[in-house]
Amino acid sequence: MYQQMQLITFLLPFLLLGCTEASRFSTSNTAKFVVNGSFIPDVSFEAGESYAGILPLGNDTNSNLFFWFWPNTDHTPREEIVIWLNGGLGCSSLGGLLKEHGAILWPSGLPALVRNPWSWHHISNIVYID
Repeated sequence: MYQQMQLITFLLPFLLLGCTEASRFSTSNTAKFVVNGSFIPDVSFEAGESYAGILPLGNDTNSNLFFWFWPNTDHTPREEIVIWLNGGLGCSSLGGLLKEHGAILWPSGLPALVRNPWSWHHISNIVYID
């Protein structure tokens, strides 16, 4: 429970910041997590604003969580956030991002990622956690 509270405490600033600029969540605290949407490998388009990184769980440096946060694209202030966790052994939450409802998709049989016009981040903030 303590580790979950640390994660929520870290993600809270993403939700509470003003939403008036293209990089509305970028602050000195979040700068190290900014993903350059123009330079994601195998993505030939600007993927948009997102933040990703590794978060340590407590003082044990061998326990970490990976996250990838995508703010909503309609630029309206939103307080809600979808926290996506895939279930099952060996199931990564990135499966949801790349195969289901993320901003970028990797369709079966195609060699490259494509933009997803039906991405959930068009209507809500969403964070994928592994």
